[in-house]
Amino acid sequence: MSYLTRHFNIPIFIPELGCPFRCVFCNQRSITGKKEYPLPDEITNIIETYLSTIKKNSFIEIGFFGGNFTGIPEGLMERYLAIANKYVKYSKINGIRVSTRPDYINDNKLYLLKKYGVTTIELGVQSLNDNVLKVSKRGYEKKDVIIASKKIKDMGFRLGHQVMIGLPYSDINTEIETAKEIIKIGVDDLRIYPLLVLEGTELEEMYNNKVYKPLSLEEAILRTKEFVKIVYKKTNIIRIGLHPSEDLQIKKFIGPFHPSFRELVMSKLCLDVVYKINESFKSDEIQIIINPKEYNFFIGYRKENKNFLYKNFKRVKILKEEKIKRGFIVVKNADKTRKFSIV
Repeated sequence: MSYLTRHFNIPIFIPELGCPFRCVFCNQRSITGKKEYPLPDEITNIIETYLSTIKKNSFIEIGFFGGNFTGIPEGLMERYLAIANKYVKYSKINGIRVSTRPDYINDNKLYLLKKYGVTTIELGVQSLNDNVLKVSKRGYEKKDVIIASKKIKDMGFRLGHQVMIGLPYSDINTEIETAKEIIKIGVDDLRIYPLLVLEGTELEEMYNNKVYKPLSLEEAILRTKEFVKIVYKKTNIIRIGLHPSEDLQIKKFIGPFHPSFRELVMSKLCLDVVYKINESFKSDEIQIIINPKEYNFFIGYRKENKNFLYKNFKRVKILKEEKIKRGFIVVKNADKTRKFSIV
């Protein structure tokens, strides 16, 4: 089983609401394109509009994103959840997910979320290195993430983490440290974002003062690839990179943004396998069998991986078969069969 799964989320953005902190990279109004949070009466219209465009028999969740959901006034939080919960009761959606901070999790809040049918809690973790968290002005430490994550898991919620690649004072080693801690914690869902310098943030000032240098696109791809290697088969990776239509409605930013960032990362992972195939098979003809959901990644961005194989083998046949376990590739020739792991 691979853990890159497409979700249908009905996003309800509550930018900055409930969050007293301003991290160095944060400009929530720019990220979500929203300057005001929706009133409870508006939420029904948002949900109905999305439901009208989603095919039946799909897995659908309402997601409260963009702010610190468990930090908003309890009365308002209950009003939001009560609206969403009606759609769960009538089986129009499968669950509710909320995005919040690790330091705004406690037993009372979790009981309230459970009461209204919340199924998934995503924590904006960003890093599990204390120095990186401090420099980024996150306002909590690694231990706070571990404690909050355990409480969420113990209460039976699905646990999500959101992390960033390329934070100030972060490097490949601190990011690998974060990836390994995520596995230890038992995170169910994961979103991985390369850090961008947004207009109107402290990070922009750091960039202008030459204190911070954003990653190049190639650096971000390679560092994210190393991160994914560790977590790929251990957790469900919902997102790699920002999606331009949903998350990035800003005019000015600097850094490693690409609309096909996930494809670039996964194609590089598969290219490593392509090199291994080239080393292991010297015959003129090979047959490659792969799970359909990983086929495009294996072919490569702009067919880079496929073209490499065509240059090195006289005949290459690439087949898609559901029976091949995701995360693995089977290669055959007249003499032998070998199984390769993507990570």
